[in-house]
Amino acid sequence: NEMLKNFVSIPETTRWEEQLHNDTQKFLEGIKDFVRAAVKTKIEMRYERPEQTAIGKCPLCGKAIFEGKSNYYCCGYKDESKCDFVIWKTIAGAAVSTADVELLLSLKKTKIKKCKNKAGKEFSAKFFLKDGKIEFEFEDKK
Repeated sequence: NEMLKNFVSIPETTRWEEQLHNDTQKFLEGIKDFVRAAVKTKIEMRYERPEQTAIGKCPLCGKAIFEGKSNYYCCGYKDESKCDFVIWKTIAGAAVSTADVELLLSLKKTKIKKCKNKAGKEFSAKFFLKDGKIEFEFEDKK
């Protein structure tokens, strides 16, 4: 960032020292402005994200679905719609891939997944979306 490079540059610190000796009040105001701008820039940089590609459209509000660290989420959560659609990357102990999410968003079922219930008992099921929520289609035991 150009502003922070100026902070450590010799010409800028020399200018600040001269200003300190010549006009203390002007120096203090300049430092305050610099700190405010630096903090604002740092906050903005924290929330910048690299360009993301949408995985599909939200079944609830139609906005873009993006991949997060632990889930796939609707970008509508940030705006006035406050859409809360989410698909977690792990459901019942089974990993949910981007390909799985694409299937789910197109209202198709995933392949059979090996899952575990809360008691630790294993089961097999396909995942599908119903009314914006993950549902299980259990494997027939024949």
